Amino acid sequence: MLLPEIYWPNYVQETMLLGGRPVFYPLGPGYQPDLNALPKLVTPRTRAVLINSPSNPTGAVFPESTLRALFELARERELWILSDEAYEDFVFRGSHVSPGSFERDLPEEKRRVFTLFTFSKSYAMTGLRLGCVVAPSLYTATLLRKCQEPLVASAGMPIQWGAIPALGAAERAGVERMKAAYQGRRDLALSILQPAGMADYVPEGAFYIMADVSATGMTGDEFAVALLREERVAVAPGSGFAIQPRFHADGTPVAEPSPTGAPEYPTNPKASHRVRIAFCVSDEELGEGLRRMVRFAERASERHTVRRPAKA
Repeated sequence: MLLPEIYWPNYVQETMLLGGRPVFYPLGPGYQPDLNALPKLVTPRTRAVLINSPSNPTGAVFPESTLRALFELARERELWILSDEAYEDFVFRGSHVSPGSFERDLPEEKRRVFTLFTFSKSYAMTGLRLGCVVAPSLYTATLLRKCQEPLVASAGMPIQWGAIPALGAAERAGVERMKAAYQGRRDLALSILQPAGMADYVPEGAFYIMADVSATGMTGDEFAVALLREERVAVAPGSGFAIQPRFHADGTPVAEPSPTGAPEYPTNPKASHRVRIAFCVSDEELGEGLRRMVRFAERASERHTVRRPAKA
């Protein structure tokens, strides 16, 4: 399974649960896929490529040209596409493009895209755990139904009935207000983080940003723990979104035990000095938290500069 190198961690967990092996495709500036590198990663063992746009944790939105390139690669190499579109309603510039739309006029046997949706984000139903998959054909949909019953059974009936009104036209105004609120919070975050040198790209969707804390001399994990202790502000270390497991010849993962006994896996260095910030709190809480974070980072950067030996 081809996965983005900075990703929502369940992707790797689910791939390994199914006996698959994750292979990570590189992301360039703005966390956009490196289209030149992707074809080189495809081997006879490759079965699928996962796309997450808008992205959690980066907030990156892939342009239509990138999505079409990924779609054509999948068609040429006979790969499936899993398109996670959980944040489809939160695109701040332009409009959301679904790869599934590229094959709407193709016969079922030539379609490749599984489109994954959720009620969690657009309709603020996160705790109710309701989502859906649009399968490319009746055959693949039938296979999914055969898997669903022994794995998850189904969502609770009251939740399903409650979701029906959410899909009605009357709710669209509320979704648009939510998108405007998230865009405003994105702009607020950038207004605080950019002058501090902690934001080096602009997230175009979802409600996250991966802030750069490298100037403090701390890893994202160290920064998150110290920030919580000193300023009572919680952020997520970037390493949690960049685990890159290695495997033994028999396919079992290689892991080193941590002091707690839990396995530890290597992580992508691109995320080692990043922390994820979520905009799903009030404007007041977000602004206060970010100002505390910048204040802490400035103190940590001063300490790091003082400790750094002078060049001869």
